[in-house]
Amino acid sequence: MKVLREFSRLVDSLESIQASIERVIEQRRAGGDTIERLENLELSRHQFEAEVEGILLKADGKLQAANNSEARTRTMKKSYERFTDPLDPEHDEVEEAIQAGYVPRSQEQEVQPMPMDLEQQRKTLALMAKFS
Repeated sequence: MKVLREFSRLVDSLESIQASIERVIEQRRAGGDTIERLENLELSRHQFEAEVEGILLKADGKLQAANNSEARTRTMKKSYERFTDPLDPEHDEVEEAIQAGYVPRSQEQEVQPMPMDLEQQRKTLALMAKFS
């Protein structure tokens, strides 16, 4: 009977080893699925990061283009400033209006004031010269 007991213990040991091996195989299979899922998650994260980086680079390019355009507009405005209207509301400097009746001494008035009686005499002379 001792021999049968030893065989039964041996069989029990072999069965427990086989059960342990099956559990290890199942854990490896489950672990393999986990590893695949982890790799898929990492891949999707890398793809997301690449997309975000692409969007940021595109936005940075648009910002740079807008800054360059604004600088170009300012430069062009400065170069054509002498041709712009001085009374333009966007223009920084506003010239003061000349007061009525004021003419600087260095300039002559284009129209000289004329007495009313002298004007009538010239008109009469001009009409006589025209129709005579």
